[in-house]
Amino acid sequence: MSSAASGRTNGVSRPVRGEHCEPSCATTLRRAARARLRGPTRPAVLLLIAASMLLGALEQIRDRARLMAVLVAFGTRRRTLAGSVLWQTVLPVGLGLLVAALIGTTLGTTLLGLLGRPVFHDWNTLLAMAGIGAAVSVGVTLLTLPTLWRAARPRGCGTSERVGSV
Repeated sequence: MSSAASGRTNGVSRPVRGEHCEPSCATTLRRAARARLRGPTRPAVLLLIAASMLLGALEQIRDRARLMAVLVAFGTRRRTLAGSVLWQTVLPVGLGLLVAALIGTTLGTTLLGLLGRPVFHDWNTLLAMAGIGAAVSVGVTLLTLPTLWRAARPRGCGTSERVGSV
């Protein structure tokens, strides 16, 4: 068999179309994916996303302070208001992660199939990103709770004062 038919060029072995990745190749791919997850820019990007989510949630609470005070005056539990803030942060993040995982996995599988390369899905990385997204959503909710409690005071019903203003 010639070296071109076996997929070898200059002593480097490459999988030929239809062949599967060797265990050493799969291990290398996993290590590369984990290294990308721990890259220096990833935490900075996640912090920017979390800060943006926090500012958006605080602005929503500030804009709806009077409405929340009226809800508390009518007997709505603060726990229910906290749950609504949690859903306002979890739902967009969860849907975004789901759509990104589905489209990314499908597109990656299709492109690798077209190129004749072995398909490898690193489910651990996908689950790690989902866990990070959930942690950021819960963290944003916890950081907005003091502002929510101030906004939900019943005495805020009668005035048009803004929460957080001096």
